[in-house]
Parts: sequence; C-alpha cells; structure tokens
Amino acid sequence: MAEEIIHVVMLPWSAFGHFMPFFKLSIALAKAGAEATMDIPFDKIQYLEEAYDQLQHPVRKLVSNWLPNWIICDYNPHWIVEIAHEFRVKLIYYSVVSAATLVFLGPPSNTMKSRFSLESLTSPPKGVTFLSSVKFNLTVEMGDVSVIGCL
Repeated sequence: MAEEIIHVVMLPWSAFGHFMPFFKLSIALAKAGAEATMDIPFDKIQYLEEAYDQLQHPVRKLVSNWLPNWIICDYNPHWIVEIAHEFRVKLIYYSVVSAATLVFLGPPSNTMKSRFSLESLTSPPKGVTFLSSVKFNLTVEMGDVSVIGCL
C-alpha cells in the first residue's frame, strides 16, 4: 500500500522567534512525511501587520488551487479561519509562546486588530480574576523606551 502524501500550508508571523519554531516543525513534518520584528520600532509594527494582511488573497488562491490537508497558522492571520472553512481544510493554531504569555495578552480578539501600547503592557493583565503582579517592566535609556522583561 502506497503512503499517502499530506500537504500542509504554514503561515508564521514574520519574526525569528516565530520563524524558527515553524521551521523546526516543518522539518519534523518533512521527516514524517527578513528583518526580525524586534528591529522594527514598536510604533511601525502596524505596517508589517498591514502588509501581512495583504497575503489574504494570495493565500486564498494557493489554498483553492492546492487544497492542502492542513493549514498551520500563527497568531495573526485572522482571515485564515474563513479560508480554511470555505475550502474545508483542517486548521491548526501553533503557538510559539507559552500559555502564560497567551493569558497575559488575552483573547485573540485583543491581538487581531487592536494595538497594544507600552503603557497597557506595564499593568497586570485584564481578565485575570486572581491577584497578580505580573507585568512588563520598562527602562528608559536616552529617551527610548524598551521592554526589558516580565516579572
């Protein structure tokens, strides 16, 4: 009996911290059958997101022509759900961040089209019903604000 070939479309976010886990996953799947985002100023990330959203139509065309068995996506292509549903393709959300980070960021509706501010990231997460002091700390160096860690 011949092995079935499984086709997969992967849509990682355009950042090394997302590319590398997706790359490793693609290598693992294969064995079984740009600039880094951190280089972009925080207030310019929205333009990268807008450019990524322009992938919707080419991805729709790719999926409609190829009809993969699976689509594995990162957090940001909110439009992929509609495409997967339209062409009846199974969809997997592959998170490259921890569950704690997902709780801190909140539901996907927070990240899909709304912007975080550095100020909003320096207070305990909304929606957490227990007392928490978890928040990002900021440091100011020569007038630039940068996130240095999470407590």
